[in-house]
Amino acid sequence: MSQEENSALNALADLMGLEEERVHQEETSAREAAEAEAARVAAEEKKRAEEEAARQAAEEEALRLEQEENDRLEREERMRLAEAEAAAKAEQEARLKEEQMRLDAQVKIAEKKQKPKALYAIPVVLVIAFGAFLVHNNSEQKKADAEQAQRDAEQAQRDKERDEQFAKLQKQLDDQLAASAKEKERLAQALQAATSEAEKAKIRAEQSKQQEQEAKLRKKRRGSSGSSSKSSDEPAPEVTKKRRKKIQLGGGEDPLGGL
Repeated sequence: MSQEENSALNALADLMGLEEERVHQEETSAREAAEAEAARVAAEEKKRAEEEAARQAAEEEALRLEQEENDRLEREERMRLAEAEAAAKAEQEARLKEEQMRLDAQVKIAEKKQKPKALYAIPVVLVIAFGAFLVHNNSEQKKADAEQAQRDAEQAQRDKERDEQFAKLQKQLDDQLAASAKEKERLAQALQAATSEAEKAKIRAEQSKQQEQEAKLRKKRRGSSGSSSKSSDEPAPEVTKKRRKKIQLGGGEDPLGGL
């Protein structure tokens, strides 16, 4: 074999070696790129999962705090009603005692003036009538307070059920929006990977349809938030209280009518 042939073979061997090295480098680069892309996708999935877990934890914490606040308000309302009832009872007892003392004083004055014995029965009748009035008024007040407490409890229950329904609806919409975002990302990656115009056109049509669905979801989400805010801003029904009637015996402050 001549020296020229040896040189040609050596050159060919060098070229083949360079080609193999180039192919090896391309394969290594492609493998590293694929591994990097897989790591990026895994990191994004992990981040989304952590964000979703944090959001759910925040929602659960908000619901727990709301329930605690509702329980606190209910306890305060029961305490307020009990205090109001005790104050009303004490006031009525004080008024009854005061009226009894005044009636006793009137009886003594009547005895000194030696009026007919029939007049002695008037204070007793007045005391009985006044006591019956106070008992009836107290019963009516308790009944009104109980009815109002029942209405407040029913309203609180309706508000709670309404808020739970809004929260459930908003969570469903949020989940759908999250799924739509994933679908949007998938279509974007598919469009980048597409090789034919027909395939790209099909993916773009799917993207347009997906964007319309996402716009509808966002509109529904905003509408749900607006309805919840409007419902929460509605004023609570006013608490009506029966006016306690004052009695006047004999047209003035004197329970015996000036006798």
